[in-house]
Amino acid sequence: MKIYLFTAVFVFMMCTVVSQTTAPHTKFNDGPSPEELAEIMQKSKQYYNRLPELKALFPQENALATTAHPLFSWPLRVSADYDGIPNYYITQNYVDDDSSDFVVVEYNCGNRTYNGHRGTDITLWPFTWSMMYGNYAQVVAAAPGIVSVAVDNNNNETNCSANGENNRIGILHSDSSRSIYFHIRDNSLLVKPGDIVARGQPLAYVGSSGFSSNPHLHFEVRESDSTVIDPWVGANTSADCNEFNEETWWLNQKPYREPQINRIMTHSAMPELEGFNGNINFCLNGESKNAQNLFLPGQTVYTGIGIHDLINGTFISYTMYYPNGTVLASGGFLNTGPDSSRSYRVFSHAIPAAAPAGTYKITANYGGSNSVHYFTVNCVANYTATGTITDIRGYIASNTIVSNAVLANTSNVRMQAANNILFTPGFTASAGSVLKARIRDCNYSE
Repeated sequence: MKIYLFTAVFVFMMCTVVSQTTAPHTKFNDGPSPEELAEIMQKSKQYYNRLPELKALFPQENALATTAHPLFSWPLRVSADYDGIPNYYITQNYVDDDSSDFVVVEYNCGNRTYNGHRGTDITLWPFTWSMMYGNYAQVVAAAPGIVSVAVDNNNNETNCSANGENNRIGILHSDSSRSIYFHIRDNSLLVKPGDIVARGQPLAYVGSSGFSSNPHLHFEVRESDSTVIDPWVGANTSADCNEFNEETWWLNQKPYREPQINRIMTHSAMPELEGFNGNINFCLNGESKNAQNLFLPGQTVYTGIGIHDLINGTFISYTMYYPNGTVLASGGFLNTGPDSSRSYRVFSHAIPAAAPAGTYKITANYGGSNSVHYFTVNCVANYTATGTITDIRGYIASNTIVSNAVLANTSNVRMQAANNILFTPGFTASAGSVLKARIRDCNYSE
């Protein structure tokens, strides 16, 4: 830890966190057991006679079908309660494309997988257990299909080990291929066997059931004869390391690396999470958010920035603002270490003893993505938002927010009050403006 004296008013301490590169499932294969795979393949066959019905229900899919097989959309989406957060996942493990027991390699010829892994692991990040319990991420159908298997009653979503059956969903697609969704949350099913589902239709919530060390989705694709499909391919398929197939099975394949900010948070103390200060405990007791958004003058604010794909040589910058828009503090971190699928960086600041009451703003930039977070000091009872708002601005009140403001097309406004938010005559939201208003107390954090 290094301490720098920026002014006579506050002390800035930068606490950097070691990037975590260890895959979460290195001791066991989190995919289907032979019995679970056989069940999914076998039960799908009873719905073969309904494939013409499936094709007829989704004629628009024919326009997407540049190949004989389906093209998949991303199998997760964020829930409404989390939609103000920049991002919610990391791609932790890809398919192991080498069939031997001696080489571990994924489609991009890297090692972001483990031996025998036959799916894609998409992990909630950061604070995976908190996100699971908040139902912040839904599992959705990656393509239209018929549900053949739907199990969510194993009641083992916090065992954090290689024990027990997996809560699971199997979907049959129009070409007789199957998509498999593993580790869904206990008692969260939204579909049943025989249901026909559309692309993007919610199926369940992300969990950690069965052979799982932390909340994530294991998404796997199989041909009708159970042959493994790796939906990911390199830009040059003749030079990539996908030995299973030559075409992508994604409608819009995501980049191999997605450097971006997942979220900014404020904490009352140093948080704990996997990958933090050498903590490699993925289990529930390895996580402590210490989330706090209401502070008093003189207290220390611990600002956490969750990163998806921290790349060597890149820089994270941030700025903290007083309610009047002047700068309280700023800083950053240059990554001189290796690429990592995830990182959580914490910067701490003492709030000046004479700090004014109001809503404070933190902005951060990484990889071209910008993010904002609001917290409050001595949370005011009432706010009046008026005039023309052209920028990014937040209001947090313990009672009421009243506004007759004009939101310009460049504005992005967050309003949070414990009792009432009132829009009075004259309030205007121009096309292109963003407004999120919610009834929550001053210390609320997702």
